[in-house]
Amino acid sequence: MSKERLFVTAVAIFATGCSSTNLTEPNNALDAGHDARVDAPVADAGPTDAPLGDAGPVDAQVRTNIPGRHDYVQVIEGIAREFIVYIPAKASGTVAVPVVFVVHGTGGTGDKFYANSQWKEKAAAEGFIVVFPTALAYCYYDDTDDDGVFEEPSERVVGTKWAAGKLGVPEKRPMCSNEVLAKLPFAERTKADHPLKDDVGFFRAMIKFMNETSAIDEKRIYATGFSNGGEMTSRLAADASDIFAAIAASAGRISFAPAVMPRPLSFFYTLGADDPIWVPQLGVQSLPLSSNLLTVVPKLDQGTIQPNLKLLSLKNTHTYVEQTVGGKKLSTFTYADSAVGASNKFHFMAIEDLAHAYPNGSNYPLVLADLLWPFFKGEKLP
Repeated sequence: MSKERLFVTAVAIFATGCSSTNLTEPNNALDAGHDARVDAPVADAGPTDAPLGDAGPVDAQVRTNIPGRHDYVQVIEGIAREFIVYIPAKASGTVAVPVVFVVHGTGGTGDKFYANSQWKEKAAAEGFIVVFPTALAYCYYDDTDDDGVFEEPSERVVGTKWAAGKLGVPEKRPMCSNEVLAKLPFAERTKADHPLKDDVGFFRAMIKFMNETSAIDEKRIYATGFSNGGEMTSRLAADASDIFAAIAASAGRISFAPAVMPRPLSFFYTLGADDPIWVPQLGVQSLPLSSNLLTVVPKLDQGTIQPNLKLLSLKNTHTYVEQTVGGKKLSTFTYADSAVGASNKFHFMAIEDLAHAYPNGSNYPLVLADLLWPFFKGEKLP
């Protein structure tokens, strides 16, 4: 194991072993967790209650990228948070490199996405750092049958979930009461019995930590997320455009009322044409992949395109391109006419035959990382 450099409340280094071969997100997916073996505590880590990054001056020599997988547990907002940092051989040394955050969906973990998203392979080929955070587990209710009634036992979930906008809102995704929490099995109660936490703050804390311990290019930090992870990256686009150069979301819509962001960034949104969770809500069973898609499926335009255009300060004019990758058609609408004189863009891509999954080449004949990295590397903070 390579030497870890922690200046904060990094309590221990964990080696994890959970993996999954299918990057899908069922409605009521439970977090199976992962077994973790505690290695050695980090030497000279300082007090365990030290605030993140509060370790005084940092020796420039420490900002060296050491190749390998590095698992961290840090106490943020009084609770342990986990994330994996993968540094490929091509990113080793002291030259600052880009960073991509890869955000899992409901019930997932960073370890699962580390194993199967194909982002570590892309990082190894291109020479950037990739970070796989894990959401906290909560007890909450999802109105999966859309009947407007919450707190039905069948709709209660205990598992990982990003606080992207809906979680904790009574009329959208209410949390379990203290009485319900008290009746949960001990293992579930232990995971879920805590207040809602600030996940945007978690990402800011990870970036601060990375900047203090690794050679990263602060102007080239990106995030991609799947489903609830896509909801989370949309939240990052709205609330953290000062630190993220560009954002991508797959099968995860904006889950908050959009407002104009201080710095409009570029955003890439993908949706499977046969996604069984999102597409039926649009009034169709499959998205027709053609230039008139938004006319044929007006709910897609109203519920997905327009909120993003408002968020990104873009005008409602687009270009349309079709391409074939892995034998599958990709229909892309690009909005690049800024209402505020910015140079950002919004890409909406519908992907033929794709269900609710993050394409990794095994679950679908396309690797999403291969499409997103060229988009990311062309974007940079001013």
